Amino acid sequence: MASQVEAARPDETILRYYPTVEQVRKDVEAERRDDRPGEVEGRISGQYLLLAEVLESSWGGRHGPASFVVQTPEQAKRLCGVYLDAGAESRTHRFPVLQPECSGRTVEEQNAKGICARVSYMTAQPIPLKNSVVSIV
Repeated sequence: MASQVEAARPDETILRYYPTVEQVRKDVEAERRDDRPGEVEGRISGQYLLLAEVLESSWGGRHGPASFVVQTPEQAKRLCGVYLDAGAESRTHRFPVLQPECSGRTVEEQNAKGICARVSYMTAQPIPLKNSVVSIV
């Protein structure tokens, strides 16, 4: 009979290595300050979502988000919520307006121009993972 081994969950002390939302913003802005318009905000938002996903998958294990809620320490749940809230805030309040010179063009044409903030923002977003719900309004 084959035995099933499940990986150990991380220790709560690991949470001290996770950056604050302010530190994420500061680091991405410093590293990517020369990017195209809108891309920095997209990368910041994407980083928040990535950090939340890492927390969720670290404690959720093979059972996904449902087990995350059950078996995760409160501090990790709070931190995950902070990242998700920051990502939502970034997508709703920092989503670039459509520029007149980009209106009516395909995404490929906008990418080629390299000045269209909205398409740069969306390009910098991570691809949503299978259990994540992400929408850009």
